[in-house]
Formats: sequence, structure tokens, C-alpha cells
Amino acid sequence: LREEGAERLTAMPFDGYAVGGVSVGEDRESMFQVIADAGRFLPTDRPRYLMGVGGLEEFLVGIESGIDLFDCVIPTRNARNGTILLSDGGTLNIRNAIHRRDRNPLESDCDCPGCLTFSRGTLHHLYNRREMLAYTLGSLHNLRVFHRFLETARKALLEHSWSQFRDKIRDGFRARSG
Repeated sequence: LREEGAERLTAMPFDGYAVGGVSVGEDRESMFQVIADAGRFLPTDRPRYLMGVGGLEEFLVGIESGIDLFDCVIPTRNARNGTILLSDGGTLNIRNAIHRRDRNPLESDCDCPGCLTFSRGTLHHLYNRREMLAYTLGSLHNLRVFHRFLETARKALLEHSWSQFRDKIRDGFRARSG
């Protein structure tokens, strides 16, 4: 059915194709299959846009399936709720008391304004006082995590080292999930 739908769509003179509705309750394997099918059935000479999907693992599957564009509210939504994304695929809740006196940045190797300027303890305070600066810095950090991931993925593709990059990322996800 997906293949038939793709055949009908590609017969029309669209400049690109959007793939949507894949992250609204489906299990992860089903979502990943739809993304892979989009990569197989849609032409490679036009942009393929994956709508509303955006965790690092989803980016990995999308890139491997030939997706060119992504959009997602996760970085800003999570930041509004105090959830900070980490470059290893993990998260931390900056509102938790454990961060109250922590003088470390969110991530030591991050070049976002929050990590370069503020400690976890300061961000914890800003979040718990509901300061707008907290949400801005959290959003900038989370977006930078996504941006760095995609920069590294692009570099791996250009250097023909995608398999090694993918395997390293997947091994990290497996290690984190136990």
C-alpha cells in the first residue's frame, strides 16, 4: 500500500515529499519501517522531509533511509519542562535537587551559551525560579545537541565512514538502555 501511494505521488510534479504521521502512537519498529519504506519508494532526486520525528535514534534511521530534512519540537518542548538532552542520547532533569550545587556545565564539550557561561547549579536555580533565561538556555543547548549530532552524521557520510558512525551510536544507545 505504501509503495502504491508513493507511485501515485511520484507521478505528480512535486518538488519534494513529506512523510508525516509516523510518530503519533505507533511502536518504534513500525515507525522505523515506515521511514525505511519512504526511503525506498520516494525518488532520491528530490528532498524527502520527515515531519515531527526527532530523537537521535530517529535521525539515525532517517538518515540511513535517505531522509534529507527533519523538524521536531523535542528540543524546545523538553527544555520548557527542564529536560536537558545529552549528546550520548541521554537526558537529565535540571530541576532535580542533585544539580543544586553542581558547578559543572551541562556538558563539558558543548559550545552552547549555557554550557560556556553557566553551571548546572545556576541553571537549576533559573529553572526552579521559572526565569525565561532558563528556557532559552535549555532550548539552545538541546538544539545544539541535535546540530552537533547532525554535523557529525554529515561528516561521516562525506568521509564514507557512515557504518562506523552508525554502529558507534547504536552501541551507545544499547549501553544506555541496558
